[in-house]
Amino acid sequence: MFTLSRKLMFLVLCTCGVSFGQKSSPLTFEVASVRPTVSRNNDGQVRMSCNGGPGTSDPERLACTNAPLKMLICIAYQLQYYQVEGPGWMDTDGYEINAKIPPGTSKESYREMLQALLSERFKLTFHHQRKGFTTYFLTEGKGGNKLQRSADGTPGGRDGGAPGLTVGNINGNIHVTAKRQSPANLAGFLSTTVALGGPVRDKTGLAGLYDFTLDFTPEAALDKGATGTSLFTALESQLGLKIETEKTPLDVLVIDHAERLPLQNRGSHNVSY
Repeated sequence: MFTLSRKLMFLVLCTCGVSFGQKSSPLTFEVASVRPTVSRNNDGQVRMSCNGGPGTSDPERLACTNAPLKMLICIAYQLQYYQVEGPGWMDTDGYEINAKIPPGTSKESYREMLQALLSERFKLTFHHQRKGFTTYFLTEGKGGNKLQRSADGTPGGRDGGAPGLTVGNINGNIHVTAKRQSPANLAGFLSTTVALGGPVRDKTGLAGLYDFTLDFTPEAALDKGATGTSLFTALESQLGLKIETEKTPLDVLVIDHAERLPLQNRGSHNVSY
């Protein structure tokens, strides 16, 4: 399970390059339950997870805890967070999902099932458009990196049982603790942050897994007069890494309609977008 602040989402789950089209007769889960998250943590952090599915140790079950709708869309359509545009509640409202996946289901079919579930329960409709993004490249600084190589070489991630990335928001400042993470994973995390809002590619050339911490203040807070260290400065001073930029056109999925309360839970207080 990953631990993230409300404004930061871990998204190594999503990649680019699939069609946004929806099939007329989609595959479906054998059984699926979708309900809003009721209880929340009061420690300033948000804990969310989506586990199971083809290619994992639990291929016949999908279990999501406190998962925002935007996160689910990213998984279903293989997108990054910045490639989905919709109302703010899609980043903050969490949902509990438990679904039974038929034996032998492929990853492609699994994603089709999740697409069908979102369409059915959230009445999700959308269109896509081409949009220019600033692409960020994570590279080594002039003085070399300051990353600490992990003592345990076992790959990290939820299936490997590693701590992964922990992100906290302390008085508006972001504190990141990483255990057994690659530079590529760091780039994937940076792709999801409100500090950048665009794709980050790993061009460090560094192999292996590392432990590190990173502290910075989001640009939006700095623009409003907050004191702190920008992400760009923090990366170079604390990790010996830097960010380079380039303009890139990408497809964006724009949400036209989504029910805030899942269909099976609809009542007199249902809200839509």
